[in-house]
Amino acid sequence: FLKDERPDAFEKVVNRLLDSKHYGERWGRHWLDVARYAETTADDANAVMRYAWRYRDYVVQAFNADKPYDQFVMEQLAGDLLPPTGDLSRDAEKVIATGLLMLGPKALAETDKEQSRRDIIDDQIDVTGRAFLGLTVGCARCHDHKFDPIPATDYYALAGVFRGIEVLDGPNPSFWQEWPLLQLPGEKPVMVMAPKEGTPTNLHVALRGNRDTPGVLAPRRFLQIIAGEGHAPLTTTQSGRLELARWIASRDNPLTARVMVNRVWQHHFGTGLVASPDNFGVRGEKPSHPELLDWLASEFVANGWSVKRLHKLIVLSATYQTGTTADASLVQADPNNRLFGRMARRRLTAESTRDAMLLVSGRLDPTIGGNESGELLFQKGEVIIPNRNYLRFFNVKANPPIYTESVRRSIYLPVVR
Repeated sequence: FLKDERPDAFEKVVNRLLDSKHYGERWGRHWLDVARYAETTADDANAVMRYAWRYRDYVVQAFNADKPYDQFVMEQLAGDLLPPTGDLSRDAEKVIATGLLMLGPKALAETDKEQSRRDIIDDQIDVTGRAFLGLTVGCARCHDHKFDPIPATDYYALAGVFRGIEVLDGPNPSFWQEWPLLQLPGEKPVMVMAPKEGTPTNLHVALRGNRDTPGVLAPRRFLQIIAGEGHAPLTTTQSGRLELARWIASRDNPLTARVMVNRVWQHHFGTGLVASPDNFGVRGEKPSHPELLDWLASEFVANGWSVKRLHKLIVLSATYQTGTTADASLVQADPNNRLFGRMARRRLTAESTRDAMLLVSGRLDPTIGGNESGELLFQKGEVIIPNRNYLRFFNVKANPPIYTESVRRSIYLPVVR
């Protein structure tokens, strides 16, 4: 590269990295952090979610394939409700994508199962709001949001959408949904951790968050501050997830493209144009370059929601290729580098450091994907409830061999809450 004098030398390196099968692992890792990916439930039991790894592999494959971001959004919220393509593997992938809704903490020992469901719904609303819209919608569970114009009625309108799906299995459940998705000839059925459609439900506002003191009915609909105050409620005979997914993934939604553009910028520069990537609300940071954020979001949508083309647009810019050194007057004028007049120095992450050490030692196993992490946690897990072999609790001691001896990339190590 240093000897290549051609004007497109830099772009060729960018193309090579974007085409690498490891690109999806690098950028998939960033999304898994947003999606609060883990393989145990935390809370009272810390049970092992044996098939969570399928969602992880879906994310890696989606980034490698440059899946359009609007499609990526819809599949994670309502992939099981999208029209079937007739391709078994493709349709299975869309169901696996809904693992996003399954990944959060679960209080399995909670005797009030409806309360357990409501807590899971709260987690689903929180991750949906932060990940896709950059909004802290969960604040409105107990009262109108104190800062952003999100009333409690909007929270419970979304809660009704998510109450229309079943994450837990059975009428009095202490386990989540795991089921065989499909079976190709001569192969074992593909087991997935994915929600199932339930009964469409409109919920009452729970005053101060207590469902035993119901307030007004909150018909299922979207956030009024974006979709319009008093817009028509959903009338679908399904949960409403598909309508919600299409609304979030719409090119007319003012937040979705901007939030994702900001996340990509953040990981290239160390700080987003909006320094609070999960919070575009009143208490979040103002954008340092609002016109640039608007333009990048417009280009992102115009280019078919292609994340790879967004990368190229950013890293081929003069701003990205600026060095880390700057004269004293520039540093004095902008000490925190919020105007990106120079490239900020950044620490290599712990995962990248470990992966780099394995690579230079020649020991790195470059295999992509697989169920190694989930199976290890499950096999080492402790069975406490007799005759419930499907439910195992995290019981791996400190520094187990999977961490100290594994030569896989760090993204494939077990993630334990």
